[in-house]
Amino acid sequence: AIELIDDIHQQKNQQGSGCITVIIDNRLEDVLHRAIDRIIVLGEVDGVNQIIMNDTPDNLLSQNVLSDCGVREPLYVTAMKLAGCDIQPIHKPCSLDTLDLEPFKQILVDFYSVDSSMQATPHHHLALSIKDIHHRYVAEKPVLNGVDFQVAKGEIVALLGNNGAGKSTLSKIIMGIVKPDSGQIFIQGKDMSHAPIAERGTKIGYVMQNPNHMFCEQMIYDEIAFGLRKQGMDEQQIEKEVDALLKISGLMRYKLCPISTLSFGARRRLTIVSALVLKPAIVILDEPTAGQDYSHYNQLMRFIKCINTDLGVSFIFVTHDIHLTLEYADRAIVLNQGRVIKDGPVHQVFSDVDVLKKAKLRKTSLFELSEKLDMPDPEQLLHRFIQCEASTQHKGL
Repeated sequence: AIELIDDIHQQKNQQGSGCITVIIDNRLEDVLHRAIDRIIVLGEVDGVNQIIMNDTPDNLLSQNVLSDCGVREPLYVTAMKLAGCDIQPIHKPCSLDTLDLEPFKQILVDFYSVDSSMQATPHHHLALSIKDIHHRYVAEKPVLNGVDFQVAKGEIVALLGNNGAGKSTLSKIIMGIVKPDSGQIFIQGKDMSHAPIAERGTKIGYVMQNPNHMFCEQMIYDEIAFGLRKQGMDEQQIEKEVDALLKISGLMRYKLCPISTLSFGARRRLTIVSALVLKPAIVILDEPTAGQDYSHYNQLMRFIKCINTDLGVSFIFVTHDIHLTLEYADRAIVLNQGRVIKDGPVHQVFSDVDVLKKAKLRKTSLFELSEKLDMPDPEQLLHRFIQCEASTQHKGL
């Protein structure tokens, strides 16, 4: 989208219109893909929203204003700061195309060449197993064509792919909303291929992209209690179960409030809590970070990570968010034209140029940084970066 915006802006100004374009966004790296004259950062000081900084991208990225305000820095800038690079405006950090890497090259190569081998956590139990799933809505156009993959207990998997790759259809098939033409679905080792939606719903939670599309009740407590009441559980036991989830989600103080009083981020947490109340083995989240700034994104993901760690719940993120995948997924599965074309550790997936091209996934700026550093193996830099990020996340839990 930024390319289209920039092209229109340039055309208007070539015609002498003096056009001024203002882009309101919190995904700064995507915006800086084209030249930006100025960035205005808004933040809260003593409870009052005000302008924190109004300056050029080079001056802004040389400071820590963005991270202090809860806005994500471009990945390559974060990678440089993790390595201890002292970035100044003279280095032109607004873009990898303009950035002078020469003063930092040896620092970065030394830091990201360290053996970052990470011992994978052994998984002895499967939460989900998909075997040879085929499906088509129209006879001559298969949507899914022999999809196979597994998700282990306690694993976080990102399901990636371009629009039309089959991600949504696969999610509906797992939930039982759509019946596949052929194939099998095992949940916790049990063949659930022909199980009704109600039975699968006790094993799999599904959270839509827009939380407002999921609510059945008006009150927060009733929303969480809904599934338990449908199962006929005693009200006293229901309250114990609901209170436990309210505490872990940070929503306890809203227990008796209407859902309408919650912020978008809090509603997102409520939908996840409501999906967890039946103690599913796995939760599918459709674009979990959609519509959230970096601060709310971090709050939500810390909550999900706690659920994943403390309760052993597996998660599938159906997403286009590369940053989310890099920071939180144990593994990435890439769909293209109804087939799995890559299934492996995140650093391997985002280092495979052919896979990224087929799935219309953009190369990360970390990959591009490794190329500019002439590192023989881009996978090494991505692996080391993910390791450093994971260490930072664990400190915050």
